[in-house]
Amino acid sequence: METLYRKHRPQTFADLIGQEHVRTTLQNQLKGGCLGHAYLFTGPRGVGKTTTARLLAKAVNCLNRKGGSEPCNACEACLEILGGRSLDVVEMDAASHTGVENVRENIIENVRFAPVLRAFKVFIIDEVHMLSASAFNALLKTLEEPPAHALFILATTEIHKVPDTIVSRTQRFDFRRIGTRELVARLERLVKAEGVTVEETVLEEIARHSEGSQRDAESLLAQVLSLGEKKITMEVASLVLPISPYEEIVSLAELLSKRDVASALVAVDRLIETGTDLDRFVYDMIRYARELLLTRLGGSPGALSDLPESVRDRSVSLAQVFEPRDLTRLMDLLLEASSSRVSIPQLPLEIAIVKFCTEAGSEFPARGGQASPIAPSDPEPRLLHGEISESPLAANSELELVSKDELAEVVMNAEVALPEEADGHVTFKTVEGKWDEVFEKVAQAHTSLGFLLKTARLIGVEGNAVRLGFDFQFHADTMNATKNRDKLEAVMQKVFGSRVKIFGEYVHADADEIVGNVVGELGGRVVE
Repeated sequence: METLYRKHRPQTFADLIGQEHVRTTLQNQLKGGCLGHAYLFTGPRGVGKTTTARLLAKAVNCLNRKGGSEPCNACEACLEILGGRSLDVVEMDAASHTGVENVRENIIENVRFAPVLRAFKVFIIDEVHMLSASAFNALLKTLEEPPAHALFILATTEIHKVPDTIVSRTQRFDFRRIGTRELVARLERLVKAEGVTVEETVLEEIARHSEGSQRDAESLLAQVLSLGEKKITMEVASLVLPISPYEEIVSLAELLSKRDVASALVAVDRLIETGTDLDRFVYDMIRYARELLLTRLGGSPGALSDLPESVRDRSVSLAQVFEPRDLTRLMDLLLEASSSRVSIPQLPLEIAIVKFCTEAGSEFPARGGQASPIAPSDPEPRLLHGEISESPLAANSELELVSKDELAEVVMNAEVALPEEADGHVTFKTVEGKWDEVFEKVAQAHTSLGFLLKTARLIGVEGNAVRLGFDFQFHADTMNATKNRDKLEAVMQKVFGSRVKIFGEYVHADADEIVGNVVGELGGRVVE
């Protein structure tokens, strides 16, 4: 039996939703006859990258295009591609064909020959970021000098893993997550085509759970339709769909805004009694707190627009009750609770509630006397140098002042607490022993990053956090740029077999040492 998302896969550009910027550009290129030789589609999963690639393959080979850009889906060329029988459209899944031999066999050897029947020979490479370094190098030459009859379409969910040399030789299109309203409209068309009646609240819940992925939304809808009912209500859908109890979420948030810890704990007990999935509830609570924060800061006025009407107005008012620091702290506590696994399922959530309502950092101006007094966050405040009493401004208290040089020495020698991953640890000796291998792989794939690593030195390994020292702050900042860290961490994961985190640090060195390092890297010498 054909799955719902395959059965109703978009067959024209007009059927694409949420990607107007991509659709408009490609249609204009088709109409103007100014197609590129290579395209790179990047974005989250399930938003239409592969579908758009197949639409473009149909459009360039269609014998009777409509309006200059839409495939007719009736000519021989379109029907061959629809049925997966076209000899002039080659699809390769890079996730299972990662090696250089796969690229040679499927692409390099194939691209030399003219199309069998159609105008263009189209090569679609899905999950292209999974290709090995040697496979990318083999593909690069073909992308640099492609034959006139070849069209390459690369698709990836992880653009940062695609070499810059590949990206620069393609036209890049960034696909976006699809809005809730657009997904609901799409789902309404599908249920109408299937001859089933589904309540709009069910479709809205499906759209929210899919988080902008059309494929996920249609897969969830297929599960709901599999119940076999001709009219599906929220009660029926709850048998297969994890329902978000927004009434309970908003009510709990209102209790937290008042710091009513007793009533909040009673509300959690009710959730347990009604069989609510607490893992899902905490996840939805985190997302709700984020939406409140975005609304409070004015960064996303429509953040609450996807909520059910029954709680929307209350949520808008609630967003103005919380201070931004309270919402960020609430999310931190809920994230901590979501990662806890104990025999009492409600305990992590209860602890998060108690901490939020009673600990410091959550106070804000009293509203109608609802806010409770908050205890100070650190009963034993400390300075870097010397000790002070609990009340630093108390009469007759003496503070020992710290000179600028002393403070600098303390900061330079301080231990930095770094986050650890759960994928296994590496040691200083391991990293030091394989550093040459890491450097060679990085320099081969990313020349500029390789030069930056020449100026680095290993200064520490804690858990799976690797600290690299640099003589200049600029070099440390460059290393800490997300793009550069991702590239180096990807290489190190391949070398060590576990995930590591890279931290670039400025390490003070005297002038002679800095000059010596720079001159050495440039291949020169100091003349006395």
